[in-house]
Amino acid sequence: DLHSTQDSMPRLLRLWCTERRQPPPLSRNSTDGPRDHNEEATRLGRFASFSVDAPTPIATERKRNCIHVAAGLGTWTLLSVSNWSDSPAIIPIPAVALLPPPQQGWGEEDKEDGTDEEGERSSNAFDSHDHGPIRPYGFHVFGFWSGTYQWMMDPRTSPQLRYPLSTRKLQAHETEIFHIKAIVDPKLPAYIGSSIHFSCGFEVQTIESTETQIWLQLRTDHHRSGYVYLYLPVPKVTAIVVQGASSWEPFATTPNADDTSSSCLGCVIRANVEIRPWENDDGEILVKF
Repeated sequence: DLHSTQDSMPRLLRLWCTERRQPPPLSRNSTDGPRDHNEEATRLGRFASFSVDAPTPIATERKRNCIHVAAGLGTWTLLSVSNWSDSPAIIPIPAVALLPPPQQGWGEEDKEDGTDEEGERSSNAFDSHDHGPIRPYGFHVFGFWSGTYQWMMDPRTSPQLRYPLSTRKLQAHETEIFHIKAIVDPKLPAYIGSSIHFSCGFEVQTIESTETQIWLQLRTDHHRSGYVYLYLPVPKVTAIVVQGASSWEPFATTPNADDTSSSCLGCVIRANVEIRPWENDDGEILVKF
């Protein structure tokens, strides 16, 4: 929805992942029982589809679908960058595409699913210019398909500087999905993402964190395996204890934007996990530091 090619194939698509609003029940009349995947698909399709009766959108605003995630994961931007041509290309990425989701529009007055009583999208769209205060600690940037991590300062801090994601070179018909998560409190651990689900959040059922540990329960409805990436507010990994993962390794460091020295805010570790839904207490990961 941000940039389209001449053949109308979008190069940049942006979603928001959020803990602020929980999804509505799959059925208003349903009780505890088997999950109705057909009904869920119908609801999601209706929510995402175009409606001829919907109000004319405001040119300066964008309406965006939200992926609802567990409390404790926060709210962040998901950006898909694609090259639809038959040859390698350098895709420009405007800074506005990387900014945090708006700070307003998540109140109790909003419907849980973002629709009105008739099921249509609400007209009080998010103001795309309200991105909140500048983030002094910068952002975690995780590439889902490439499994890469990098730190990025807030593009609004120094607009004249070249930010890491100003361009992206992609091969023919290649796509990358970036998750841009603001570092709100560098003293707390954070969930960066995983190779399990493209949303880097839907796979998490529960998460709890303190200044000395982070615990998460992954969804166990399917047999799956992959990597989980976690930010820890410690510069060294010598005193880290990881439980629930078959293996783990230090992956990257997060620099300190306010420090001219070589010190770091913390580090990012990568844990290898395999979820077997038929085993008790599976999908749990506990990291102490």
